[in-house]
Amino acid sequence: MQLIGEDGGNLKGLVDRLRSQGLGEFVDTWIGTGDNMPVSGSRLTSALGSDTIADIAQRLGVPAEVAASQLADALPKLVDKVTPEGRLPDADSLTKHLKAQLGH
Repeated sequence: MQLIGEDGGNLKGLVDRLRSQGLGEFVDTWIGTGDNMPVSGSRLTSALGSDTIADIAQRLGVPAEVAASQLADALPKLVDKVTPEGRLPDADSLTKHLKAQLGH
């Protein structure tokens, strides 16, 4: 949630960052309505930066490699879940969706 923000406001920024780092093909499958292309933890670390992964790892209390692997598993599912119509939702729609998913 840190990467996309509690209200989902950072999702577009995250998607743009991943695309700019060469992961556009992956992200497009996560947003699209078909199967999600898997990404490796090392690819995410390269795209997001080792400092970002280290911060997430510290918050989770796990080694950076484990955090990267878990993120590689969770991020495609999360992006897929919040883009059920095959496109990025506007911030208000995303906030409502996230709150519903989190039971708020």
